[in-house]
Amino acid sequence: MFPKVDSVFKAKIVLCFAFVLFFNITITGQESRPKATPEQMQKMRNDIETYYANTTFKIKDDTGTLIGEKKFATLTLEEKRALQNVFFEHRRLTKQEVIEKLKKGGPEFEEIMMSKPAAIKEVKVQESFYQTADLTEKPTYPGGMEEFYKFAGHFYKVPATPKGVLLKGTIRVTFIVQKDGSLTDMAIVKDLGYGTGEEALRILRLSQNWIPGKLNGQVVAAKFNLPLSIQEPD
Repeated sequence: MFPKVDSVFKAKIVLCFAFVLFFNITITGQESRPKATPEQMQKMRNDIETYYANTTFKIKDDTGTLIGEKKFATLTLEEKRALQNVFFEHRRLTKQEVIEKLKKGGPEFEEIMMSKPAAIKEVKVQESFYQTADLTEKPTYPGGMEEFYKFAGHFYKVPATPKGVLLKGTIRVTFIVQKDGSLTDMAIVKDLGYGTGEEALRILRLSQNWIPGKLNGQVVAAKFNLPLSIQEPD
């Protein structure tokens, strides 16, 4: 539990979230169906392999150029994933449609179109760190940024100001999240005066280590730009 701060100086911390949507290929009818178990998924993979036992696959690249012919057993994992869309006819088949299709057996020839592989992101390192925007996985506070803003909201103390002066606005600070998650090179980019920026840096020094960012799967140090919005009670 976090300690309480004086209500006179209580700060309101505002956070904006971004969400990423993940998509999965599923077989479904008009009615809702329970999620397939691992055993059911393995059976479907085995059924598809049996279905294509005598099929010759013509592998084509994203331009439609033939790059090879293979049997099912020699397909790569990426080619098998692409084959799923072919088998399911690029749509959702009902359970009965799948059963009927499996009964017929696979065709003599089948084309697999391979999409262009995603390019590996290459970014020129600046000094000994990267910019967060260039990373494939951004650094974050343990539990997510929502947890950081909760932490900051409990510990941030709005500095005293002359009578009639209310502090309202956004403070911006930068720092580097090192490979071990420690925070270094803290700096104030913008504050509201009266020590508001220094108080933000104090909060960062109290913070536990962050989860470092990654570039193409490799942990790297990165510069992080953090906004903190505060508003004193009227």
